[in-house]
Amino acid sequence: MWSDYLRKKKVIISSIIMQGRNQKSNWLQSMCGIFLHAIHAPQKLVDSLAHMGVSIAQSTKYRSLDSLGNHILANTQKLAATLVAAYAYDNLDIEFKPSVPTIERTGDTLKHFTVSMVFPLLHGVAAEDLRCSWYLWERSRLNIHAPRHLIPPKPTWIDLMRIHPNTLLVDENMMTVRDQFNAWKLLHNLCHYGPEDFRQYTTEIGEPEPIEKIPLVKTPILPLQATMDNNSQVAGNISALTHILSQVGVGDPRVAHIDISKHVVLFYGDLGTGEKI
Repeated sequence: MWSDYLRKKKVIISSIIMQGRNQKSNWLQSMCGIFLHAIHAPQKLVDSLAHMGVSIAQSTKYRSLDSLGNHILANTQKLAATLVAAYAYDNLDIEFKPSVPTIERTGDTLKHFTVSMVFPLLHGVAAEDLRCSWYLWERSRLNIHAPRHLIPPKPTWIDLMRIHPNTLLVDENMMTVRDQFNAWKLLHNLCHYGPEDFRQYTTEIGEPEPIEKIPLVKTPILPLQATMDNNSQVAGNISALTHILSQVGVGDPRVAHIDISKHVVLFYGDLGTGEKI
C-alpha cells in the first residue's frame, strides 16, 4: 500500500518537472484538467491546480476539448460517408430540481434529451448490400401505392423454423441439430447447476457444434452530440433522426453532403422507437 502511494507521488512530481521543462509534456495535467471539467470543478480550484503544475489552464482545457470534439466529428462523418454505418439512440431524462423552490420556478423541471452513437457494420457488409431502399419500399405495407401482389404475407413464428433448413436433418443417432443442442444444454445445466457429483464431468461436455458461427470482433463506438429531442413523441423521434443524420453529414441530398435515398440506414432503439417511427 505504501509503495503504491510513493509510486503515485513520484509520477506526479516527475510530471510537474517534465511539464516545467517542456509545455507539450502535459499528459497528466491534461487528464486532470479534463477530469476537473467533467466534475464541474470551480474555476478557482482549476486555476490553483494549474499554477501548481498539476492541471492545465482553462484556455488550454477548452482548446483540448474543442480539438477532441473536432476529431470525433471528423471520424463520425468519415464513417457515415461509407454508408455501412448503423445508429443507435435512446432517451435521457434529467430532472433539474431548484435548490430553493419558489412560485416562479414551479414549472416542469423534467427535461428530455436524446443520446446517440454510430458504429460500423462489420462482417463483410458492403454499401451495395444496403442499396435496396426502393425494393423494400415497393413491398412495404406502409406504402399505400405499393402493388398488392408485391406485398409479402406477414411472417409468423413458423418462418423462424425455416431459417436453417438443414436443422431438420438427423444424424446417426436420429437426432436433429436442435435435439443435439437440447441434449447438450441439459448436460451443461446438470453439470453446472445440478448435484455436486456431476461437477467432475464438466470438462467432458465441450461446446455445441455451431451451425453458422459469427466471428467475434470488436466494434468501435463513436458517440454523437446529445440533442434536446423528446423521443417519447412521434415528432420528437423525427427531430432526433434529423439531428443525428445532420451531425454526420448524410441524408437528404438537398441539405446533406451524402445522399442516402437509395440505401437502407439501420437505427437501433427500444420498443418506443418502433412505436413512434
